Amino acid sequence: MKLSATMLAGFLCVMLSQQLWADEGALEVKDPWIRAAPPVVKVLAAYMTIENNSDKGLSVVGAESPLFERIEIHNTVIEEGLARMLRQHRIDLAPRGSIAFSPGGYHFMLLGRKESIEKGDRVEMTLILGNGDRLPFEALVRSGMEMPQGEMDHSHH
Repeated sequence: MKLSATMLAGFLCVMLSQQLWADEGALEVKDPWIRAAPPVVKVLAAYMTIENNSDKGLSVVGAESPLFERIEIHNTVIEEGLARMLRQHRIDLAPRGSIAFSPGGYHFMLLGRKESIEKGDRVEMTLILGNGDRLPFEALVRSGMEMPQGEMDHSHH
């Protein structure tokens, strides 16, 4: 069987990317989900648990999705009784550590929704690591717990 240069290059890319993740130690995204909202809402939130199963520290510096203009990492903090979201430029994961992105805490702000998504849909997303590696995954669109004391104001986005 004769391999074309394109087929060989594709095969090598797949093998090298699998090796990178084997070397990095299998960063895992568990139970990724996006809170369902009416189509007029352009800012959504994504939640998940990210586990670092390797023996070295890793950092998440961002995420992307073809369905959103941009994605930012935020953390909700309570200051003087008011909830504020603070943008995070990096989340460090200790060796064998994990971090939960959940309502009222760390979350991914999905800004500028490009098309309608509904409960039950799956959304392609990609985590971007500090070393340049990327980890694709799918997040399920579902309803979630209501935010305490109503929804947060995202009008500044």
